[in-house]
Amino acid sequence: MNDVNQIAKKLGRLLIDNGIKMIKSAFYLKPVIYSASEIKTFLDQFNFPSMSLSDEKYYVVNWNDWKNIIEQDWIAEHQYMTDKFDCDDYALNFSGYASYVFDLNSAGACYGTIYNKDTGHFIGGHAFNLILALENGNLIPYLYEPMTRKYTIWVKGQKNILDNWEYRINWILLY
Repeated sequence: MNDVNQIAKKLGRLLIDNGIKMIKSAFYLKPVIYSASEIKTFLDQFNFPSMSLSDEKYYVVNWNDWKNIIEQDWIAEHQYMTDKFDCDDYALNFSGYASYVFDLNSAGACYGTIYNKDTGHFIGGHAFNLILALENGNLIPYLYEPMTRKYTIWVKGQKNILDNWEYRINWILLY
């Protein structure tokens, strides 16, 4: 007995593969390549407790390109399901999506903590993204919340806030 609809499987895969090719062709990305040591040196200035850089080269585009990518990102549209598809799934999927669809490995997945922006009370552990982008030839880190598609520049030594949460990074994974 075959418990897989082979026609649906093949057609679905064909549609996905061609859809991804079409999406990628809509963007005219011209990434600047940075070495892992250049990225590490840049990130070291922020004193993040831990980071993992999996690649030797990182492909970085300007922030306007990232905003266009975020605008059509479908990860944020997925229904939140505790333990099945929650914050870590959003963050890791966005990083994977950027790499898979656009060949960009400069959207790091972060594990950290969030706090109430007004009271400073601990809310809990959380996963989100730190996107490395170019502005006027300089690397700029952006805090990106993939569940809401909201973002802000990550500022060294300041509270990094989106909506009612203050974000703190414990670990970054760039892959």
